[in-house]
Amino acid sequence: MPSIKYKKRKKIKFFLISIIIIFFFITVAVFINYRKLSGNIDKYFPLFDSKANISIGNVHQIATKNGILEWNLEAFSVHYINNENKAIFNDIIITFFLKNKKKVYLTAKKGILAIDSNDLEASGSVVVRNDIYTLATEKLFYKHAKKNISTNEPVKISGNAMQFLADSMSYDINTGIILLKGNIQGIIFENKLL
Repeated sequence: MPSIKYKKRKKIKFFLISIIIIFFFITVAVFINYRKLSGNIDKYFPLFDSKANISIGNVHQIATKNGILEWNLEAFSVHYINNENKAIFNDIIITFFLKNKKKVYLTAKKGILAIDSNDLEASGSVVVRNDIYTLATEKLFYKHAKKNISTNEPVKISGNAMQFLADSMSYDINTGIILLKGNIQGIIFENKLL
């Protein structure tokens, strides 16, 4: 026969555990309601897109051709839209692997990848850099078949010995040739060239 002391201890233990569980659920409910009221819920749950067939967080994608690594993409989230045959990435980082074993890096807030062609449209604080130069713009297009990066937005290209501004540009990844167009302004630092 259990003692009164044992029954009392069991009731207190049950009561305390119940209080802890109730407190936990109240805290979660308050947190979720606070996020909804503040309008910041999308900042913490950006994976949901009503048009997407599937949404995934923390994405890593690799493109290869004939067993050779062409590029590597990482993103905070992606929304695949099958009927448009595209993927919309948030907070992307892409590494392009060149034939000469060098690398070109691209970062942007948003990227739209055409699934069938691997062409990419990047937008929002776009930065492209290699060992020598850094390119900054708001919108950029990557044509996979041509290995070409271009923009019709104002662009700033800077390096150790120079800085250029232009209204638009095109960059051939394989040859390293940059073509600037419209309102081109440049500074070449003479002491850095030597």
